[in-house]
Amino acid sequence: MVNFWKPKSCCKSLKTLKKLKISQAVMRVHAFLLLLFCFPHSTAQPQTLSFTLPSNYYEYLDVSVSQAQNLSFSVISNVSVSVYVFTSQAFSTFSQTGSAPSVFSKTGKDVKASIGPLQAGTYYFVVDNEGAHTARVSVWISEEPLSVYLLYHALPAPIGIADYGVDANTYTIKYTEVLGYAHIFS
Repeated sequence: MVNFWKPKSCCKSLKTLKKLKISQAVMRVHAFLLLLFCFPHSTAQPQTLSFTLPSNYYEYLDVSVSQAQNLSFSVISNVSVSVYVFTSQAFSTFSQTGSAPSVFSKTGKDVKASIGPLQAGTYYFVVDNEGAHTARVSVWISEEPLSVYLLYHALPAPIGIADYGVDANTYTIKYTEVLGYAHIFS
């Protein structure tokens, strides 16, 4: 289940922040904190499952994912198993034919991954025992919101002319030629 939390004073604070004349560094910190508290957060609890999976059988779990969420999971088994994450259409094909294109695919006794950010929708988490022996499987799975902090710090670095620093200076640079385009955030 996904719960959204948005305090009423949040949007007023954002308008107030835009009006203030403060240094860029302080404004970035405030913007980060406002994004952190204004964006929807998932309060979905991780699921832990344990089951026995006979040879040539698979077990699946349907997972509803909101926009820009990651799907994190860990699968531990006594024998090698295949772990897949399918979209709804691909899972339908997989259940009929035994193979389909997947969002994620890995085989092993210890499979851990975090995939995303994913588009909103239903995904199918599949553990497939293609081996000759019965598998004892433990699964931990969780839907997690994309971290605003990581997104902010993972943007591609600018190439070309860029201004870095903590001091808030205002100046103008004029160019006669530019190739490409740029987004300047202030």
